[in-house]
Amino acid sequence: MHTGRVRGVRREQGRWRIVTGDGSVLSAVHLVDATGRAARLVRRLGATPIRSDHLVAARAVLADRAGETGALDDYARRIAAVHAEYLTAQAARYRREQRWDTPFWRRRR
Repeated sequence: MHTGRVRGVRREQGRWRIVTGDGSVLSAVHLVDATGRAARLVRRLGATPIRSDHLVAARAVLADRAGETGALDDYARRIAAVHAEYLTAQAARYRREQRWDTPFWRRRR
């Protein structure tokens, strides 16, 4: 793994060619943008960032490709648990909503 500033990135013969701040040239099959919400590398490449658990998803895919059985199933279980937690919190918020007594809110209580 290499960390540091990226001066340039481009796709060459099915691989990523990365030029770092110190002038080193790296070559990689996979590229992970770990700049967080800024998604600097993704934006520089003109891609659309996916903001939901992207590093964990990338790890699961890479682990699966490397032959780690169950990596994708573990990831799917994690996403299902996060989604269930979200639905529970959403239902609680909707039940507390008392500002409008309308069919919209009644259906969500």
